Amino acid sequence: MTVGETIRAYYSLCRVSISLFAALSAAVGLRLTAHPLWTAIPVLTAGVFLTACGACALNQYQERGADALMARTAGRAIPSGRIRPRDGLCFSLILIGSGLWMLSRTGHPAPILGLGAVLWYNGFYTWLKSRTAFAPFPGALAGVIPPAIGWLVGGGSPVDPALAFLC
Repeated sequence: MTVGETIRAYYSLCRVSISLFAALSAAVGLRLTAHPLWTAIPVLTAGVFLTACGACALNQYQERGADALMARTAGRAIPSGRIRPRDGLCFSLILIGSGLWMLSRTGHPAPILGLGAVLWYNGFYTWLKSRTAFAPFPGALAGVIPPAIGWLVGGGSPVDPALAFLC
């Protein structure tokens, strides 16, 4: 593979569009607080983005066997052989670790929530979706965590009803 093909393969592991929306929703959560910390936006969005990229890459590592069996997903980077499974796993863990480190720079419970989102998405939801059609309901919880991270980083209260409407 050329360098460009390798970059595209790793880029595809990250599901960048999904990860970008997670990062933007965290920024919105921060912005909607009464006293948003504008200086926290770059670190917050970068941390959520990297963590989400890592979770998506880890998901593709976890599902590589099933993905290889389905025409729709057989062309993904790991099942197609463009990325070795071990390399995909290492890449995902580096991204998750980097994202959680960035979130720790906010001085808030953001890295704990970020880790919780990864564990929920890659532990519970990924396991559950091969077992029941109802998996998207608990899986949606992983999507509400990024705006909650932004809300808490901005000083919002975890018991404020506005947080429920945001998520």
